[in-house]
Amino acid sequence: DESQVVLRWEIDNARSLNPAIVESRTFHKGGFEWKASIRPNVSNQGWVDLVLSCQKNKRRGWKCDTKVQFMIQRTGYGSFSRKEEQVGFHETQRVARFSKILKWSSLKDPSYIFVVNNKLIIKFLINIENAEDGESTGPTPDDLAKLCSPREDNNVTLFIGDKKLRVSKDYLAMHSPVFEAMFY
Repeated sequence: DESQVVLRWEIDNARSLNPAIVESRTFHKGGFEWKASIRPNVSNQGWVDLVLSCQKNKRRGWKCDTKVQFMIQRTGYGSFSRKEEQVGFHETQRVARFSKILKWSSLKDPSYIFVVNNKLIIKFLINIENAEDGESTGPTPDDLAKLCSPREDNNVTLFIGDKKLRVSKDYLAMHSPVFEAMFY
């Protein structure tokens, strides 16, 4: 089910974490790109904020209405979590910040047992209630450069309006039965 997303972020070398920004890799789930981070709270020194960002690359007008809950795993005591929160992500609001989660010192304090085997594990449970794809913003110049073959005899020139585009025959044939019939 694409509407139920679980992001599991394992932070290695957690015992050596300093009060700085730590970011996850990008997760591709539910049709969106997600990234999590731990950041120092700028207003309350010593506290940690969790940040979740949502992105829909090469789309304009997208939106993703969610309910988000996070859990920080603890050994022997169950997880530390916060109740589910309603979060709306869209083109101009890509970040949700959960403020003053814990103190930096508690994350590494052995009595709280957040760090196990030098790992800190954070899960985000995301329920996508409504999602809109938006409109394509079209390919980027980097994308277009990938369309061209290094073998010049394998390329064709497409004229689109007043633009010329060099494209690999193989790429066109792979994506269109019409071009496949023309070239092969």
